[in-house]
Order: sequence, then structure tokens, then C-alpha cells
Amino acid sequence: MKPVSRKFFLLVAAAASLLLLSGCSVNAHTQAITDAVIAYSDYYIEVRGLGDQVRAQSDAADDPAKSVNYTISVDIPDYTRIDQAKANFVLPEPSVSSRSANSYEKQASLALRQALEQYAMQNGADGYIQLPVTFSVTSSGSSWTANITSQSKLDIQKTVEDMILGVLQKSDAYRGDYRRMQVSSVLPSLLADVLGGASYAQLIEITDVSPTTDGNYAATFSYPDAAFVYGALGDAYVASYNQQFYGNERTADLTTEGLKDIPLESAQQQIATVLVSHDEMTQTFALLDDVGLAALIANAKAQAEQSASAAVNAQWRTIPLDIPANASVLEGESRGNQIVFKTGTSLGKYFCVRFYLISGEDTSEEGVLQLGVFIIGGKSAKVKLPTGYYRVTCVAGESWYGLEHLFGSDMKTYNGENAIRSRRGYVNNISFE
Repeated sequence: MKPVSRKFFLLVAAAASLLLLSGCSVNAHTQAITDAVIAYSDYYIEVRGLGDQVRAQSDAADDPAKSVNYTISVDIPDYTRIDQAKANFVLPEPSVSSRSANSYEKQASLALRQALEQYAMQNGADGYIQLPVTFSVTSSGSSWTANITSQSKLDIQKTVEDMILGVLQKSDAYRGDYRRMQVSSVLPSLLADVLGGASYAQLIEITDVSPTTDGNYAATFSYPDAAFVYGALGDAYVASYNQQFYGNERTADLTTEGLKDIPLESAQQQIATVLVSHDEMTQTFALLDDVGLAALIANAKAQAEQSASAAVNAQWRTIPLDIPANASVLEGESRGNQIVFKTGTSLGKYFCVRFYLISGEDTSEEGVLQLGVFIIGGKSAKVKLPTGYYRVTCVAGESWYGLEHLFGSDMKTYNGENAIRSRRGYVNNISFE
């Protein structure tokens, strides 16, 4: 668009109008509106009979000494009646790699509007659409300034853009290109389940979208190699472990949500072509045929999960050991006076009971480990302890991992509130339930 041509038209029109006007304020308001129209560069508009329109409304102003609003009838070329070929309009080639149908619509609309505006400025139009536009005229010292109100700017924009889009949508070439762009826009979401997640699907690079003879679309794209992607996710899964765990083996469930933190620059790019269908009735798209891509991705994911699971279990899992026999002495030596220790099943399945020799009845004393014995819940154990006072602790759990790990992370510890006393000639019965 060439603003110089439009300004020339407006200034001539304004000069012709000013010859017929009387009254300083009317002349000043007309000039302010003329300047505002010239300064308006968003869309091409024309104003005819401006002086007469200002004169007709000037007497009705509430306080013309300060500000006044004028509703001016503005002419907008009827772009639906301009031959696109005469306007030298060339439809932009869609870039499916941008994956944005909305951007293409804006690009094509802008190109068409610029071509039609240029033609209308140089040759006029076969028809015009009149639109009421409000100008706010305010006093600025000894002069007046005018501005098109925000709402009127939106009205102009909507009027022009609706016309331009209407013209575009009547073009078979545009509709075909726009549909291809729609396919590229929705393709990542259509591939989210196939690739195992939206984060992975967003990494595709679309190279071509073409209509097929049966009304569907063949979409060709590249994507980072699945074995590399899921292998990297598996490595990250293994690296997330830093301590032993107990119980069942861990099974990796790799998701693509962590891809944002994984460098994929060295991943090879694979090429795939899928078929996409379009429902004219509902204006929706669907993945018609993934041509085996989902199975390929699922296989790469399963292999990576298997490798990651094996690595984590080998490095960090503590394997349960065989359960010792009831009353097995695990630490120290059973000698001295007889002690009968009974456990209930309510506190645990298995127990490791430890006796610490202390100097008196004060159980806050740490003491010296004298004996450690394994007891199955609900059973009793007969052990012997030398004469003296003992602090007793019980560790209970479901699986046995040996003296270093005891019952693992799920074990519970119980401490006796009172010291027990081993005395010669006495059989001490202790119940822990």
C-alpha cells in the first residue's frame, strides 16, 4: 500500500470541502479529522463530503469549546467486486513445516488485502461499503486534534477482514492449501498416542502434506529415532535412582514428559508417511493409517523399559533372603540364664530381637549388644543371657534382607519400656505383642 496516493486524494477532497465551509471551529474540526484520516495507515479508507458531514453535526455538540465526537461516513472499497487477476494477486505457497493453519490464513489474507488495496488506490473500485466511524476531536492549545475511536478501528478491521476472508474462501486453490495446513496443524496431536506422548509428537518436522485420490491426505514427516529417544529416557530413569530399595522388582514406565531435559541433537532423523482423513460434516481430522509406526515406536519403548528396569534392579534392589528358622541366633551367643520370648502376629510377620547389656535399669543407656535372635511372629524363642540387666529392641517386617538391611524400608521398630533382668535360678518370660 502506498500512503502517498491516499493522502493526495484526501487532501484534495478536504481542500474542495473547505471552500464551502464557514465558521472557524468547523474548519478546524474538519482539518483535524482530515489529518486523522491521513495518519490512519491500518486499512485503506476514503472520506467524501467531510465538510458537509462536520457542518451537519457541529451545532449539536454539547461543549464544542473542549471536545466533540463526530460520526463520519467512511467508504471502504468493496473488495468482493475486484478481479484478483487484475490486482496481480498471487496466493502464497503454504509452508506445512510451520504447522499453523491460522498463520497461513493470516498470511494469505494480508497478501490479498495488500493487492486489492493497491488496486483500489490506483484504479478505484466498482463499489464501496459505507461504515459510520467515530472521531473524537479535542482541543489542544490553539489547535484541534482528532482520533478514530478504538471501537471504530475494530469495526473497520472486522469489515475489511471479513470481506477479504470471504473472497479467499471462494477460491478452490486457497481452500486446498488451507486444508493442507490444517492437516499439518493437527498432525502432532494425531500422532501423540502413536509416539507415546505429546512431547515426542511435537518434535516432528513436517515436509509434505498432499491430497490423495480418495480424499484423504498423505503427511510425510521426520522424527527423532525412537530407539534413541526411549533409550535416553531409560538412561534418565536409571540415573534418577541413588539408593537401595527393597521388595519387588521395579518396572520402568517411560513417558515422554521428560524429553525437555534430554539432548536429542545427535539423534538420527527417521522418515514416515501416514494417512489422515477429513470429515466434511464435522470438520474434524483423524489418523487413518499409521503405516506400522505405532508398532515400531511401541517396540522401541518396550526394549528401553526392559533395559532400564534390569539396570535399576541389578544396581539398587536388595533381594530378600530365605527366612531363618525360628529362634535362630543371628548375633552373639546364647548362654547363661534362660529367657522365654514370645511375639504376637499383630506387630509383624517376622522379628529380629536384640538384647543390650546395660549397667542397671535405665533403658536410656545404649549398652553392649549381647544377643540377636530371629523369631517368627506368633511363636516363642528360648534363649539364654548372662546375669544382668538388658535393654530390648524388636525390629519387625515382612521380608528378611540380612543383618545389614534387616527388614528393609518397611520395617517397624519397637523398644521395651523397661529393662529385663536375667537372674540365675529364674526363667524370665517376656511377651512382645
